[in-house]
Amino acid sequence: MPCVLIAKNTENHYATGMIVDGFPVDTEFSGLVCKRKWVADGNTPESFNRDFVKIICTNADIDNPRIQKLLEAGVNCKRKYRIIPQGVNSPYFQDLYDWAEVAATIEEIEALIEVYNGN
Repeated sequence: MPCVLIAKNTENHYATGMIVDGFPVDTEFSGLVCKRKWVADGNTPESFNRDFVKIICTNADIDNPRIQKLLEAGVNCKRKYRIIPQGVNSPYFQDLYDWAEVAATIEEIEALIEVYNGN
């Protein structure tokens, strides 16, 4: 079963791209995380704050060792890795811009991972 990674999308305690957590794909998220839910709840798309993005991994479940590696603890209560799919030159930019979520394979996700050495 696919899984969902939630990544921070603003600079604060968790740096942009920090993978906050992972969940089974059938997890229901609030409107604070899911733009589709935000809009369905009667809010305008423009008012969605984009603090988080959903990355749906289409070919690995939450127990997959490759997914678990992305959730490893790093320094100062942060994750060891972060994902950077948000750049303007990213193939995911438009989906993230439109809906704050994207679907990708574990191989595509791993290509966008970097070790996070920040504080």
